[in-house]
Amino acid sequence: MDLVEQNLATISTVRVHNMNVKELVEADRKLGMKFHFSGGIWWREVKPLFYQPAMITTRIAPGAASPHLWSSLGGYYHMAPDGAESNGAITANEISDPVGYDLKSLKRKRNQIQRALGFFRIQPVTSLQDLLTSGYDVYVDWEQRIGDVRTRRSNPETYRRWVKSVLEHPYGLVLGAYAEDRLAAFMTIYAMDGVANCSKIFAHSDFHQQTPSSALLFAFVKIAGNNPEIRRVWHGLRHTNPSLQRYKAVMGFDLVSYPAYIRIRAGIRPLVRWCFPSEYRRLMGQYPAQSAA
Repeated sequence: MDLVEQNLATISTVRVHNMNVKELVEADRKLGMKFHFSGGIWWREVKPLFYQPAMITTRIAPGAASPHLWSSLGGYYHMAPDGAESNGAITANEISDPVGYDLKSLKRKRNQIQRALGFFRIQPVTSLQDLLTSGYDVYVDWEQRIGDVRTRRSNPETYRRWVKSVLEHPYGLVLGAYAEDRLAAFMTIYAMDGVANCSKIFAHSDFHQQTPSSALLFAFVKIAGNNPEIRRVWHGLRHTNPSLQRYKAVMGFDLVSYPAYIRIRAGIRPLVRWCFPSEYRRLMGQYPAQSAA
């Protein structure tokens, strides 16, 4: 069995658990995330004093539920049912049929993915030592290359605490691409409410030509399709970076928008726009026209 066949066989056996809201809240609280229950909904703090439902896919009619006022002085947002009042949109990079996803449908990336599957060993990462050694090198290289990183974890102790909590998540999956015994790239995968999501892939620039990210992204979608409870796959929300959006498009992801209701408290909007310009533009659906290409 060659490495491509071995990887495809491994991918076919890996599962990711589809969390319910209770499982999600219990697990993410251990990671230090803040939640509270209000109006029959669990709410997650995504920015200081700003909330969304614990499950982003939860659809709520405007006014039917909201987080506690004093906890959410900045505001909140949520998906809205079709036909209900909305003043924004949540736009995801989505594959709506993970079961039907295969190499044949990826004409522009098929050969690249096959070469990557023939070079790397794709498997779940279960060794903390791998993540603390070559995995740390991957992360630091990625952070230095990206530059504008919202949460920096390159401090060794900060990284250790973070990656240890990620690996210990009871329902998450860390998927890695190994070049022999060296971890060359890894991604974190979670699934909830029938949606599997990965927002970032960390890859070392030493392996840029071998494209481990494409192999991991392909494997992620196939793994999601192994669980019949998972109906959709997201690769994060729509980004303002045009080249990143083009890459996701050729990997088979479509931009799918869901109506949303956004409430920013009076007097806070200018502050949000100034402190979090990228997040504000995304929240309000303000994207460069070419980013959908």
